[in-house]
Amino acid sequence: MRYKLYPWLLLAALVVALLLTGFDAPAALDAPLLLVPQRNLITADTTPTFQWQPVTGATKYTFEIKDRYTNAVIVKNTYSAAARCNAVECTIPSPVTLSHDDYKWHVLSRTDSEKGAWSVWWNLTIGTVSLQTPSLQSPGANAAVFQSTPILQWSPVDYAIEYRVRVKDALGILLVDELLPCAVCKTPGGLCEFPLPFDLGTDYGLYSWQVQAKNGGFYSTWTTWRNFIYTRIAAVLQNTPANGQGGLFTDRPMFGWSVVDGAEEYQLQIRNTSGTVVIEEVVSAAAACTSLTCETQTTEALPDTGTYSWHVRGKNGRNFGYWSAWWSFTTDK
Repeated sequence: MRYKLYPWLLLAALVVALLLTGFDAPAALDAPLLLVPQRNLITADTTPTFQWQPVTGATKYTFEIKDRYTNAVIVKNTYSAAARCNAVECTIPSPVTLSHDDYKWHVLSRTDSEKGAWSVWWNLTIGTVSLQTPSLQSPGANAAVFQSTPILQWSPVDYAIEYRVRVKDALGILLVDELLPCAVCKTPGGLCEFPLPFDLGTDYGLYSWQVQAKNGGFYSTWTTWRNFIYTRIAAVLQNTPANGQGGLFTDRPMFGWSVVDGAEEYQLQIRNTSGTVVIEEVVSAAAACTSLTCETQTTEALPDTGTYSWHVRGKNGRNFGYWSAWWSFTTDK
């Protein structure tokens, strides 16, 4: 009688045979143990020497330095263990001259055919922390911001000649990383100012920012990240003309509505019964509003007597608020 040997039986038989013969799987390469520069070291040396303990079986090492905040790769090279290591340590001089900044570095053990494990990251700061940390002023912590190009403000620091500003979104994506001259601090109020260099538009949500003072190789610690919330402007409450109001004996009616937070201007639209917008005007909140209400008369006359409808919304740059409802009114001769 013939027996059919299924593939899974063959695999099981092979495993049993390997176990019986004392087969050992090749051991994975360990992660290197970093030695110097010491973890979290602050040094003025722009070309420090890097060392780590050799890993048994490793014939190569990949060395990498990144910017600690942007995560940008500064250098990433692979070195022969035979050229860089002895029985105690592996050594390389810094492959590049590092500018005054905050970095992190790690090392990967490997062979020609196998990657081992990365070491842990170690932080490294090039420079001297001697300047006072800036004091963030505006926007306040978790403040609602309505301006589509927010202006960041902080107090100037003695002896600082430039400032580094970073802004990130709610996902942690770095949107701004700029080095600014001290001239940004020569404002009438004595604060340093940095308008966001792009328009947030409709990208409402949480943002964070921080600042560092610098003077060549001397600088401050970073401020802690401060959040602000870019918020859409709320809908206004209309007052006059009331919805359905008739008997307006004018071709330039007066319109009134409530003030809403964050609006520096208001956009007014009037349409006819066919839905065509016949008048559209933008008025300044400073010119048309008190602390509670806004009132404006259109500069353009309505084309004819009859029934129209109107609505209005606040705006601040490219931050357009919610429209109010359409309210109708009728003009008579």
